Amino acid sequence: MSNHLHANDLVDEALSALPYIPKKLFGQEQLLQTGDLHPSHFHILHIVQQLGPIRMSEIAQALGINKSNLTPLIQKLIDYHYIKKEKSSHDRRVTFIHLTNEGQAFLEDKKKMLEEKVENRLSTLTKDEQIQLKQAFKTISSVLSKLD
Repeated sequence: MSNHLHANDLVDEALSALPYIPKKLFGQEQLLQTGDLHPSHFHILHIVQQLGPIRMSEIAQALGINKSNLTPLIQKLIDYHYIKKEKSSHDRRVTFIHLTNEGQAFLEDKKKMLEEKVENRLSTLTKDEQIQLKQAFKTISSVLSKLD
């Protein structure tokens, strides 16, 4: 099988699956839409929680966006007091993004809502199917992390 055929199959599968993932897992309503915050803000908070304190360039890289596109998103989260910027004690030119207590509480609240929603939706699957789905996401995450 040539690489071209493989890439073609991959594109077809990805385009078929990707639009369904949020709807199938989380349902139709936008749980992550809160006021003028949207899912990108939630993803940033999650990254800062998992990897922080973290530099903006690292967040931009993790999200696959330009740092200039990230700046207004970060500013909104600062305005909400969910994150804060802090200069490095070793190098004052370096700024780290930290999750605040309010940001941690907001994130935990949203994750709890998502977990309840997903648990309810997963109840229609067998235990084996649930394990397969979790493993598929782990595999996707692991493989994609190896791409530039």
